[in-house]
Amino acid sequence: MMGLGQQFRKMDSSGDGLLDRSELQKALEAYHIRIPDEVSKMSLDLVHDVLVVVVSELSCGSSS
Repeated sequence: MMGLGQQFRKMDSSGDGLLDRSELQKALEAYHIRIPDEVSKMSLDLVHDVLVVVVSELSCGSSS
């Protein structure tokens, strides 16, 4: 099974090392995770920001 960091790199279609909101939405759809239209942009932004922190921690390792 592929690690989370590898999955995010695979989802990074622009290759810039960042997962933007559009890439996140496509990735969620690819994994059959539907975000209802009623969910506000702010909610998707929050999910994006949390995932960026998680992947960053996984990639760099926690120093604490």
